[in-house]
Amino acid sequence: MPKQTPIFSPWLVGLLPWVIDLLFRTSFLNSFWGALLWGLLLVVYFAGAKLKDPKLKANLNSITLLLSITWLVGWIRALLYPIENPLKPAASLYFMHGTFLVAAAGMLLLVFVGSIAGLFAQKKLFAPRNTQTPETERGPSVEGIIKLCSWSLSLARRFWVLGTALAITALAVQIAHNHESWVEEFSRWIHDPAVWCVLGLATLLILSKYFIHSTLKLNLLFRSYLILALTSLIAVSAVLWVENSKNTHFQKEFLR
Repeated sequence: MPKQTPIFSPWLVGLLPWVIDLLFRTSFLNSFWGALLWGLLLVVYFAGAKLKDPKLKANLNSITLLLSITWLVGWIRALLYPIENPLKPAASLYFMHGTFLVAAAGMLLLVFVGSIAGLFAQKKLFAPRNTQTPETERGPSVEGIIKLCSWSLSLARRFWVLGTALAITALAVQIAHNHESWVEEFSRWIHDPAVWCVLGLATLLILSKYFIHSTLKLNLLFRSYLILALTSLIAVSAVLWVENSKNTHFQKEFLR
């Protein structure tokens, strides 16, 4: 079978929504659904371009098409009903910080779904031969699902760390702008539970690189992916919807 090459580079797919968003000033990526769909689209297209498993590749290509259409529909809605862009540098960094964190959440959602699919595939793999059916044998390979989870987690880790770095940069800009009240500003961040959720999850994702790897037994590997993804998604929910956060106004704007 001849090797299939993707129509677009995965990096182009990652940058194209930003170019469209900036040219038309829709700020759709600075919203929850825009960022979530972008993160999912990027990792699904990237995995579909890299994987060799034809069954899994076909499924991911279908999901890519669906996500692309959904993102375009959301973008057209943002174009028809525009929302004012943040003008201050710190505010812009806050929104970019939110975009990368929610995009990482979309990637972790794929890890969660992939881990469940992996557990079922692993169960079928070790099932007695007389219980296996042609449909079972034609399913996605365990190796392909492992690569999908691994790549999704790797991208999610990088996006979350980048989003965390943007938040720290935004704080530095805000303190530099209001240097006379920097103690009050810094104290506001220190006592914000959402900040600690972001930093804690960044630490967890970085450490996961060392305790979740392909040398683990299949059952343990997929369970590790499942627990990590579920814990991360709960933490993301806490960051976005925590009621006593000091950045409640920003969260409401982002969740619009």
